Amino acid sequence: EWLKAPIDGIKDDFFSAIFTGTLIARHTGEHSFELTTEDGTRMYINDQLAIDKWQYRAAGTETYKINLTKGKKYDIRIEYYDGSGSTLMQLRCAEPVKLDPKLGPQMALKGADGNAVYVTFATKDQEKVKMKVGTSLIDIAQARANMEEEFPDFDFNKAVGKGADVWEKELNMIQVEGAENDKAIFYTALTKCFVNPRNLNEGGRYFSPFDLQVHEGQMYTDLSIWDTFRSLHPLWVIVKPQETTDIINGMLNAYQEGGWLPKWPNPWYRSIMMGTHADAVIADAYVKGIRGFDTNLAFEAMLKNANEKGNRGFSGRVGIEHFNEIGYVPTDVFGFYGEPVARTLEFSYDDYCIAQMANALGKADFYEEFMQRSKRYINVLDKETGLVRGKKLNGEWLPPFDKSISVWARGTDHDTEVYYKNHTLLVPHDIPGLADFMGGEEKLVDYLDEFFEKDMYYVGDEFSMHAPYMYNSIGKPWRTQKVVRDMLAKYFFNDVGGLPGNDDCGQVSSWYVFGAMGFYPANPSDPIYQLCSPVFNKVRINVGNGKAFTIIANNNSKENVYIQSAKLNGNSYQSSQIHHETIMAGGELIFEMGSKPNKKWGNYSH
Repeated sequence: EWLKAPIDGIKDDFFSAIFTGTLIARHTGEHSFELTTEDGTRMYINDQLAIDKWQYRAAGTETYKINLTKGKKYDIRIEYYDGSGSTLMQLRCAEPVKLDPKLGPQMALKGADGNAVYVTFATKDQEKVKMKVGTSLIDIAQARANMEEEFPDFDFNKAVGKGADVWEKELNMIQVEGAENDKAIFYTALTKCFVNPRNLNEGGRYFSPFDLQVHEGQMYTDLSIWDTFRSLHPLWVIVKPQETTDIINGMLNAYQEGGWLPKWPNPWYRSIMMGTHADAVIADAYVKGIRGFDTNLAFEAMLKNANEKGNRGFSGRVGIEHFNEIGYVPTDVFGFYGEPVARTLEFSYDDYCIAQMANALGKADFYEEFMQRSKRYINVLDKETGLVRGKKLNGEWLPPFDKSISVWARGTDHDTEVYYKNHTLLVPHDIPGLADFMGGEEKLVDYLDEFFEKDMYYVGDEFSMHAPYMYNSIGKPWRTQKVVRDMLAKYFFNDVGGLPGNDDCGQVSSWYVFGAMGFYPANPSDPIYQLCSPVFNKVRINVGNGKAFTIIANNNSKENVYIQSAKLNGNSYQSSQIHHETIMAGGELIFEMGSKPNKKWGNYSH
């Protein structure tokens, strides 16, 4: 019965249900569906979340109440949680514990596996209980060791102070001077840049979610690589080089234990988004001087991404066999959820990253091969519309602005147009090639002007995060200066609504951090940053080895967003770009700011 609990003693709001398919309601009744998975599920009815049992080993029966209309169809979708591993916990209490053998009926669900403890404390009225918890993915002994290492006593204030000291050290890596409100936004963003990923290392060991064994070395999870390769990882390359080495070693351990570089480990392989952007993370780090990992193994893993078919999106590149045979991912084979156009663009960029890694390793043949492959984005750019366009296996174009090329192209006609406009710019590695496709640099300038003036840019859309900086590469750096400052002011605030959408594990916040400092890694795996207009009067970046790189913006204000001139270490500087080595060497870059653009400054490429 819909309104009755499945067993006596269970509250009506303590359970839910399961299934996939279409129902036609005819009368009041009960539909039961049995899953074969041991893991959690979510059930959607007409795309509305009805049951959320999204955790590992979510055993038991769940039900959901719904009033059905006779003759109406109901689309029901079930998503499975693909979990692995378990967590062991060690508790230690400062007060005597009294076990209570009586569990409330709501604690004794059918199918429960005993992973719960119910205790009461032998305390007096108003007496406080202190408890500390140690967890481990390895074993109980390691949980106890973790607890004693991190919190050896029961001093709560001391534990709070220890955490504060850690964050003070982290945030002091970059020091800014300017308006208090801007500083609050900046350090909020910088904090978010250091929350993820999670380090699974426990005393030099880790439990691998990829082969379910304990190993020595490094392992990280919650790596939102499709997002974070763009600017979060490049930020870590500057201020956390050792941790960057550790993350890459963790990726290579995943490759050895699971067979592939991870795309979005959480904690195992996840089929989230497209591309294999571990290629970008590794290449970007290596060309910027990060060492301490097996480069031969890394290159082997990158080549596997580029050439071998993976597992249903959990690993490798979906559609790689078509990309390598005909030069693009066809829409009639990988339509809608398959994101064929986006895959073609992102595979091309990943191949560019592999080319840069090959060049840095002295592998000339691979460099030439993958630079050629990186040009395949042109196969989904259509001269007739001047935009990306879906293409079938036989080479036939889809109709212009066809909504079937992506789940993100659905919605209003305006939504679809915005999708096409954004994705056409997803060529950060070959802006000259994109400009040639459009008919020259001035045509690309016109495209970008319309893109921003018609409010088609959204900073939370990763596909075009680099777009404001493209002006630097086509002779209009003053437009980058103005647009970046406008976007920083438009989307980021010092209040509860001050973050534009999902932070994506620090990616959106890192976009703000770079822009506010005055430079941005618009093309990761290239050791060049694009300069822009700093928010702050002074930025000091601790780059290691006792060195700091300082950016000063004289006469800076909300109106004075244009760079009039620049000096690097006392010498005139005319480029709108700056090399990674220049920053890491330490020094001082001084901007003179003004309210009108100096169109002569910055047209010299580094």
